[in-house]
Amino acid sequence: MAESYREHGEFNVRDADGWTCPESDVEVAMALAQLLPYRSEFEHACEVTSESLRRPEIWTRVVVLADELERTGNMCLDSVAEFLPRPKLEWPPSVVARRGDHRQWG
Repeated sequence: MAESYREHGEFNVRDADGWTCPESDVEVAMALAQLLPYRSEFEHACEVTSESLRRPEIWTRVVVLADELERTGNMCLDSVAEFLPRPKLEWPPSVVARRGDHRQWG
């Protein structure tokens, strides 16, 4: 995803090569999203994440983290967390969640 944005391209998670093996982060996220009470939560999370990555202050953090990972070769989760932005408490809910539409996976 980050590479697509660096190259000023679009990213479609469902068309990306290498993202469909059962161990990939995307497959895990898609599976976890099915546990959420609303439909389309995975797609919403992808959209919000895409918008966030396009913000210069977030993209700068991505680049700094990538540089550090390249320098060290490996990082534990605690080390990675030091490079992440603070959680956004006002993370926008999906349209379905805002609307209160409680249709669930069936």
